[in-house]
Amino acid sequence: MMYGQVKIHPSLQNILRIVLKNSTGFPIKTYLLTIVTYGTTCAPFLDSRTLLQLAEDEKVNFPLATPGVKNDSYVDDVLSGAPDLKTAIQIQ
Repeated sequence: MMYGQVKIHPSLQNILRIVLKNSTGFPIKTYLLTIVTYGTTCAPFLDSRTLLQLAEDEKVNFPLATPGVKNDSYVDDVLSGAPDLKTAIQIQ
């Protein structure tokens, strides 16, 4: 899974805050999520959006791989192909 590899920009970390209190008498603890965390509602969107942005940002460096990432991906999986082995190696 890719979720743990996507960092949240520091200016947005305050949005993904966890508030925890173990039991009565214990102080409230707060945590800021610094990476996309599996199980949060926004994780699939952030994962997909990160892949699309990366494909757009790197299309000059990887022109053959960009269409596969943009058109042949589902959540954090990319399943694409090529007509022959030589092209597949170039895409990789």
